[in-house]
Amino acid sequence: MSGVGELDPDAPRPPGSIAIDPGALNQALMRDPGPERAVPGGRLVSGVPGRRAVVYDMPADDYHALDALGSSTLKKMASKTPYHAWKLGLDPERPVIEPSAAMLAGTLAHCAILEPDALNARYVVRPEGLDGRTKVGKVWINEQRRFGREVITFEQMEVAFAQARAVREQLPEVAELLDGAGHSEVSAFWVREVVDPATGEVYEVECKCRPDRVCEVEPRSVVLLDVKTAKQADAEGFARAAANYGYEIQSAWYQDGYEEAADVLVMATVLVAVESDYPHACAAYVIDDDGMREAREDVEKLVLRYARCKRSGVWPSYPRETQALTLPAWRRRA
Repeated sequence: MSGVGELDPDAPRPPGSIAIDPGALNQALMRDPGPERAVPGGRLVSGVPGRRAVVYDMPADDYHALDALGSSTLKKMASKTPYHAWKLGLDPERPVIEPSAAMLAGTLAHCAILEPDALNARYVVRPEGLDGRTKVGKVWINEQRRFGREVITFEQMEVAFAQARAVREQLPEVAELLDGAGHSEVSAFWVREVVDPATGEVYEVECKCRPDRVCEVEPRSVVLLDVKTAKQADAEGFARAAANYGYEIQSAWYQDGYEEAADVLVMATVLVAVESDYPHACAAYVIDDDGMREAREDVEKLVLRYARCKRSGVWPSYPRETQALTLPAWRRRA
């Protein structure tokens, strides 16, 4: 990955970050400079050539298109198989999967909570009475999309505003972090070394993460915010969601990865849970020490498995042999 436009000398840098000379931009992110590894857009604000970088304002599509290991791939490998991780997130020939209504609502809530000033640039409310099935409606919708705006309803926008208000009203500590120094949707890149215990081989894995918000709280120290829309924000319900969706793996990946990429101390990764349904109750959590320790152990194993798959080009799925299938206990007779 290389070629990040121009270094912005006036951009606020994360505490302890290292400014990169503009002449080093083509080698700033990863090891192999060249047009095929270009990083479109964004402001490179810190880094060490070939080892780590922090980029502000990189478009989300550009970030996701980069060939580096991110938390989504790790979570797919953990919950399913490397085959799923490859086919759903890495295969260049994978089909385009349209985001679900829940995913779109979550993205809108993120924008309202973290980047309210960007709402008008990214979203537009469909005028009352406009029928998207008519010629006039289709022309209007296509015109909005041409300018990169997602068409939403008035009700969807109201829900997002309500969620943003709820976070600020119910979570004063989070509100203080949102109002303090920091930057949203920060793209971070680093190289992680992992040793194969079977062979002693050292893999260098190109990695990435994109915290929802990096909050500067002390010199050289930050807190990361990770906003999650949820059915239940209470501790018991959200813990189940966290386990199901791999939030502990994501927290460990973000925390350790951003420390490496930005050369700062990440004091905590705070999960901000806001319920999707009215009245949009909210809560804030950090994964406890035992959960983070186990997550880091899982991450190390997953990174090694990813490195082996990438090196061999083989992404295993379920066992290839026919297996005996044991029915669940509730279906078997005592």
